Amino acid sequence: MAYLSIARCGSYERREVEQAVNKCLRELGGLERFISAGQRVLVKPNLLAADPPEKGTDTHPEVVRAVLKEILAIGAQPIVGDSPGLGSLSRVAEKAGIACICRELKVPLGTFNQEVQVRTAPEGKILKSFPLVKEMTE
Repeated sequence: MAYLSIARCGSYERREVEQAVNKCLRELGGLERFISAGQRVLVKPNLLAADPPEKGTDTHPEVVRAVLKEILAIGAQPIVGDSPGLGSLSRVAEKAGIACICRELKVPLGTFNQEVQVRTAPEGKILKSFPLVKEMTE
């Protein structure tokens, strides 16, 4: 089942972004509804290209910071990962301002460079398994 919550956020000022993220999570019943202390949580921002935040190509670093802070507050263990379409994750995350946030909050930045086959429907007619990045299976 998919869940969606939307909040107006007039700027990327840290406090305003944190309030908007917090409002969305409250409307969904709190982040604790989905994750718990000690759990590993993959945060996958949309990192497409090595552009600065002002360009709007990638998820804004303040949004990532706000989400990571909420996860850390619960006592869960986030990892930020993605597979950019243009460039390496480290280069794109650095330019987009995400790597700095990860260093500041001591959250690992994971590269999606290992795939594993996941068997989901052994009796399936079209797909019996499909590849997933290793981080998503741990």
